[in-house]
Amino acid sequence: MQEYRVLQFNENNKTIYRIHRVTFDEQGRAVSYEKQPAYSDGDTIENLSYNVIHLTSALTKPIIDAKIIEDLKIDEDAMKKYKELMSMTKHV
Repeated sequence: MQEYRVLQFNENNKTIYRIHRVTFDEQGRAVSYEKQPAYSDGDTIENLSYNVIHLTSALTKPIIDAKIIEDLKIDEDAMKKYKELMSMTKHV
């Protein structure tokens, strides 16, 4: 499942908030996000208005610390590498 959410970043010792599209797993945990912040456009003012409302709905949901998602990705990558190494050595 994906939805727009506010992510909190720490950049140059400052807290910055941006709206990103976030992917959640089956248990509802945030597992990744699109690196580019969300933006809105539309071919009509009605479409633009709908898209802006959809984006701003992220403001009504809990803020997600981007560091948690980034750390999760690092852990997943490390586990994948560990499993690859283990599979190469299991017949040794």
